[in-house]
Amino acid sequence: MITEWLKEKLCYNELEQAFKKALSFYGEKLKTLLLSSDLDLLLNDKKGRKALGTFCAESNEITLNQVKTLLNENRLDCVFVHELAHFIDHERQNKYSRYKFASSRHGTKERIIAELFRSKMKPVPQKRTNYRGRTCELFARAIEEFYGIYTDNQNWIKEFSGWDYYVEIEAFKKEIYPIVKSYIDLW
Repeated sequence: MITEWLKEKLCYNELEQAFKKALSFYGEKLKTLLLSSDLDLLLNDKKGRKALGTFCAESNEITLNQVKTLLNENRLDCVFVHELAHFIDHERQNKYSRYKFASSRHGTKERIIAELFRSKMKPVPQKRTNYRGRTCELFARAIEEFYGIYTDNQNWIKEFSGWDYYVEIEAFKKEIYPIVKSYIDLW
């Protein structure tokens, strides 16, 4: 049921379109995965939250912050793609019960993407335990950067190119883009 607050504050149709755009990027496999899971979506439009979105593996939920701002800036689909990458990373770990994310396990496709992304960041994160260097974040940011470039989202490119949390766009296009494309096509 859609609350009046959601209708009034967040423009439900725009929210739905951004989610559909993110889903279509991943294709039918994600739709099937979502149908077999109990993923919850929580919305929080309060200012002051540093993270635009979060995925909680324990409760299997995605929380989006500053939704109205993201809609106005045409970047909500990018946040959905990033958080859904965490969801996929988590769901693919089921074979490896010791790990919360597939990107935590050496040799997985997710880990290969994360390590390649890390190696191209400037400066390269030295601590792998902090937020900037965690493999699950590196994987999700690689997918997000791919999506921003793939969809030519100028708002995303303008906002995040040059951040040390991402790879310089030309280096990404040359070295990481083909590998992420192959992953998205086959995952």
